[in-house]
Amino acid sequence: MEALKAANVPPNPLSRSMAMVHVAMSDAVNSVQGRYARYAATFPAAPGASAEAAAASAARHMLLRLYPSQKDRIEEAYAGSLKAIADGPAKNDGLALGEQVAGIIHADRSTDAPDTYRPITTPGVWIPTTLPSFAEYGQAKPWVMTVQAAITTGVAAAVLESVFGKGPVSLTLTNADVRLQREFNSIAQMAEEIRLGRIWAGAHFRNSLQVSDEMGRKLAGFLIENSLQPTR
Repeated sequence: MEALKAANVPPNPLSRSMAMVHVAMSDAVNSVQGRYARYAATFPAAPGASAEAAAASAARHMLLRLYPSQKDRIEEAYAGSLKAIADGPAKNDGLALGEQVAGIIHADRSTDAPDTYRPITTPGVWIPTTLPSFAEYGQAKPWVMTVQAAITTGVAAAVLESVFGKGPVSLTLTNADVRLQREFNSIAQMAEEIRLGRIWAGAHFRNSLQVSDEMGRKLAGFLIENSLQPTR
């Protein structure tokens, strides 16, 4: 974290960087211990390696890839992490494993939009603030978690379409609290407006909603096939 502070990394890029570091560490540790599912690493497990060395190596190599200008700080912290780990084959295997995992995670996130906005300036120099800040993250690849609300919308839309069909259907929604009435020509139109409302409210990014909607529709397909059977 000190290296990122020294590099004046803004909040959103900082959160992305820390996510990449910790996911690399997690995959490295679980490549040794095998207690939890790995995010991107698919190579065979290495139970004889040192999990501590693997985690330290993964963090080091990820940070060096992201912030090479902070090499001195990164190497200092890395050396401190290795002091308590005994030399030997387990340590060496862990260090090699961590470097490998860092490369895999870094490549997995290589299509993320670049961090183009820098709200860092000097006295007397004005920089406009964009709203929303870091809009490029709308094009970033989602991590493991998706948007629960969009999953629910996808499930509801798919189930309703299985009952009423995908063709034109007249729908009217009324909110008594704000005296708002909205009419839709199809279930798909209603679901799309719900998604757009979350985007324009600033709650979610479009790509996260798209992934979640696809997941919701797959879940609905399972429910329709296995649970929502006609009563006899």
